[in-house]
Amino acid sequence: MRVKQLVRKSKATKLIVKSKLLKKNTVKGSLKGSKIKTVQVKVGAKKLNKKFIKAYKKIFTKKVAGKKVSVK
Repeated sequence: MRVKQLVRKSKATKLIVKSKLLKKNTVKGSLKGSKIKTVQVKVGAKKLNKKFIKAYKKIFTKKVAGKKVSVK
């Protein structure tokens, strides 16, 4: 899954992630030029979501994704 192609010139302000497979190299530079301010994680149950929120906070950083966003 190439996140760059999906998000790059998007006018949306929220990104909902339903994938457990995101890695740093797939997210790298994906938010540059987009208007996304929040990334919402909906992977499964509430407990599982908390686990992935913690992991995705390390991935969706300004250095990796190209823009600072909040992960919920």
